[in-house]
Amino acid sequence: MNILFVHNEYGKFSGEESAFYSQVEAVRKTKNIVFTYVITAKDTPNSIFSMLKALCSGVFSFKQFYKIFRTVKVNRIDIVHFHNIYPWFSISSLIAAKLAGAKIVLTLHNFKHICPSSTLTHEGKVYLRSLKKGAFATVVDNVQGNIFKSIGYYFRFLSERLFKLDNIVDKFIFVSEMQYDIYKQYNTNIVKKSMVIPNFLTSDKINEIQKHKLKEVREINIGFVGRLCKEKGFDLFIDIAKTLNKYKFYAYGPTAMPLKHLPTNLYTEGNISQSELFVQYAKLDILIIPSNNYETFSLAALEALTAGLDVIVTDKIGISRYSELFDSLYVVDKVSDIYLVVEQIVAKKNRTNRTNRTKIDYLFTEKGYLEMILKIYGELK
Repeated sequence: MNILFVHNEYGKFSGEESAFYSQVEAVRKTKNIVFTYVITAKDTPNSIFSMLKALCSGVFSFKQFYKIFRTVKVNRIDIVHFHNIYPWFSISSLIAAKLAGAKIVLTLHNFKHICPSSTLTHEGKVYLRSLKKGAFATVVDNVQGNIFKSIGYYFRFLSERLFKLDNIVDKFIFVSEMQYDIYKQYNTNIVKKSMVIPNFLTSDKINEIQKHKLKEVREINIGFVGRLCKEKGFDLFIDIAKTLNKYKFYAYGPTAMPLKHLPTNLYTEGNISQSELFVQYAKLDILIIPSNNYETFSLAALEALTAGLDVIVTDKIGISRYSELFDSLYVVDKVSDIYLVVEQIVAKKNRTNRTNRTKIDYLFTEKGYLEMILKIYGELK
């Protein structure tokens, strides 16, 4: 069985990139796959010309149509597994792979295939108007904070409908039950041919994360991982740090909002490498993901749990649906409840040591992922 992976990177390393390369690494280890090939694109549009080019490519890319068609034909690819396809691949790449004779799998890492707002957020708040009133509401409300980008997302959305994405793809993959439930409300065609396979950690990553010795609990360190912006709930994290000022707070990720009047107990460490992040996990006690907006899974939460941290998430985060599988995962439906949960965790830590690691359920391991994805590949071939 020959597999082609296709992914458009975001320019800066993200959770989606981590998930993508983990999947490629896992599949390459199995003897069931004869040939694995990867095509990625990562140029970030910056100039007016490149943005116009990206807009056109996002609607239909003739260049990538030819490239994908030829790759599938020459290498006799059986299955093309797509991840992010914007802006450089677009639906044209899926059409090309289909016409070349391959079966199509598409992993849905976000919500952009049911709503051009992509994350179902606008100005740091949950945004569902375009799902209820129509996709053009995304342009009217300028949900990307840039009218040019909003129009581009809208045309990509229309392109998917025109060329019938639902019919081209043979199997859709959701990365959490929460994401599946949201899609189910707005696109039953996608749900009919879908399966939920949660994000996972490879064996190598689990070993790398857990090789770092956890610090002794003397003072409580609380962390945040991700872009420092309202969509990720960083404004709420700042408020939590101000209120719980007897603890130290650390934020890891690129700055994407004005940072003024930060509390003195909050330290922004900037965008660090994944390996360095694994080192930092061992220095933390608690990771908080306070977003009131939707996030399909949260690899950072899974990594932190693997490292032995207590993790607090809102019920808008995909991993929240698996709380029964983790003793150290706490789910709140209101951000205001986080304060109480932090104090409960701290009280517990004062009575216990940190030598015990959270057991990672089979569902989130490399073996668990391979069992499910190889079943899909086998059925399609």
